[in-house]
Amino acid sequence: MVLGLAAGVLLVRSQIFFRLGATAEFAPKDVRISNISDTSFTVSWTTDRETSGFVKWGQDSASLDRTELDELSQSFVHLLTLRTLSPQTTYFFKISSGGEEFDNNGIPWQVTTGPTLPIPIKTNLVSGSVLSASGQPAENTLVYLTVGGGSLLSTITSQTGTWVA
Repeated sequence: MVLGLAAGVLLVRSQIFFRLGATAEFAPKDVRISNISDTSFTVSWTTDRETSGFVKWGQDSASLDRTELDELSQSFVHLLTLRTLSPQTTYFFKISSGGEEFDNNGIPWQVTTGPTLPIPIKTNLVSGSVLSASGQPAENTLVYLTVGGGSLLSTITSQTGTWVA
């Protein structure tokens, strides 16, 4: 016990600490699920440090055996879309960011795809542009919107700061 106490004092004095838990700067923040359809959905998040990321996913929370890569590499902003899914099916996922795996407070995130709907006769596009505080186009900026009481939509701005949803 004396040796353990002496080692602990020595470690504290020399300021050597063991890292416990995940690195906060790579932890996904503001995780959002959007663009839910019968065959796809989009996952987006931000990080405090530029990094790459991906999602491990599957239909069983205990077997996340598929991956989808982040559409933007080495960024603060992360967005990816899972496609070719089945209608009205629940999917589970965890986020890998900065080489570490993150979940939703101990359990995978989950989302259920919608039912198959008839193809609309008329569609409306929504578009815009995002400028920085200095008036320059804001590239790779996440844009979220809800139109007419519908579900959350998301997209990312182009190099010219424009977006279409």
